[in-house]
Amino acid sequence: MGISISNLSLEISSKDSIPKIIVLIFFASYFDIIGTIVRKYFNMNDKENKSLEERLKGFQIISSALLCYFTIKTKMYKQNIFSLIIISICLIIIIIIEMFYSSKDILSNTKNILLILFSSFVRANLDTI
Repeated sequence: MGISISNLSLEISSKDSIPKIIVLIFFASYFDIIGTIVRKYFNMNDKENKSLEERLKGFQIISSALLCYFTIKTKMYKQNIFSLIIISICLIIIIIIEMFYSSKDILSNTKNILLILFSSFVRANLDTI
């Protein structure tokens, strides 16, 4: 057929050094363990909080976007910033409603919300790594 493959290179080169890869694997493992411990504690504490965790997923989106912007220099366009503002406004509304209009006391709600936000931040770090 007249096709030659003489200039084909089969080597895969890494853009990062070996120590950087090892550090990133360590941090990924660390964030995975911390996230698992927080989620297990949270699920053992109260089974009804699963829907609260789903409602507060917007924080993970915001955290991932900001981490990608600051760590790996991903470009943020106007539509990205606009959607993050909309998500932030909705997240604040959800947190306010959950804090004051829930059947539990404010201290318990605050603890649950902070645990969920911490877990979402850990997941965002894991996604960015």
